[in-house]
Amino acid sequence: MLPHIVMADFPVLGPALQIGTYLRLQNAKESFLIPALSAMVRSLDIGLLNRQLFDLVGNEKLAFLAERGLRGELLFPTPYLLSFKPKLLGYYRLLLGFTQDEFYRGSFSEFRPMEDENQVSEDVEALLLMARRIRPNIIVITILALLSLALGYWGRWIAHPAAGLNILGVDLPEYVKFVPEARYGVIPINRLVFFGPPVALSLGLILFASMRVRLSFWLRGLAGLLAIPVALSMLPPAWTPGLLMTPEFRTQTLVIMALSAAVLLIPLWKALLPDWLRGGFFILLGLLPLPALSAFYKIAPALEKLYDHPLKPGPGVYWLMIGMALLMIAGVLLMRLSLVGRQQAAQAHLPASAE
Repeated sequence: MLPHIVMADFPVLGPALQIGTYLRLQNAKESFLIPALSAMVRSLDIGLLNRQLFDLVGNEKLAFLAERGLRGELLFPTPYLLSFKPKLLGYYRLLLGFTQDEFYRGSFSEFRPMEDENQVSEDVEALLLMARRIRPNIIVITILALLSLALGYWGRWIAHPAAGLNILGVDLPEYVKFVPEARYGVIPINRLVFFGPPVALSLGLILFASMRVRLSFWLRGLAGLLAIPVALSMLPPAWTPGLLMTPEFRTQTLVIMALSAAVLLIPLWKALLPDWLRGGFFILLGLLPLPALSAFYKIAPALEKLYDHPLKPGPGVYWLMIGMALLMIAGVLLMRLSLVGRQQAAQAHLPASAE
């Protein structure tokens, strides 16, 4: 027989746990699940969001998602989106499959207030601004640097009212051979130093075309193609294949051949060179024309004797200086972007994505 059971022996189970779970799910739905993301996207400038996705993610990955009917922000966070609703960082954390304890460790702990309190600290705001602006800034600064180097190389280093008495940077390697003080060793100058600007420009175009930051295909192709005529500009005025291999012209011929071959290997440089190293090369390239400037100022007194009046540097000299400075600035920014990304990835035990 069953023992005598009294209804009072069965306690009433409280629904607090279930109700609490339901309320937390509702809060998550409104804070950092897909409905919250969709609601936030509806209130944003879609054009600006799309441009930032293109800058940070790239057309290839966005096209891959579009083929499957998905928008980019479903997988990729953007500073623009997170600055308006920091809590959505929780959506991307869950998308990656991390718990809060796993995700917010090391340097990533600074991001936890975004999910917990919907707030952005000053340090995180600075990082978001850097992610939003540094890539376009690097591209613009590098383009301006290369353009300034070109204006310096093909610009006037000696300006004179008579067009025939102007001396362009591109002419200096040959012109200096006919200055008596340089020809007879009174002023010791190696004419090859005047090839520093075109070498810096050609290598700069090659490195720019191989950068790992997001660049359009046509911009990469244009930079690579322009590197070839810049290298060929180092050919002597009247040359033959036999002349190019004489001792006087052999070095510049080998440099031209090396630069032309490097253009063909741009995809390899893109795969092999990390951007922190590419930034270091930009800095070195910014210093490469210094011997040319030094040699120019060394030979300036001899040129004044030829012209029989005082000479001032032409605009080409100043354009070259501007290009050198901008190229070094671009190198520093590129190194900073790459190294910060590597450091954060290492601390979080994740693959480096800044490259």
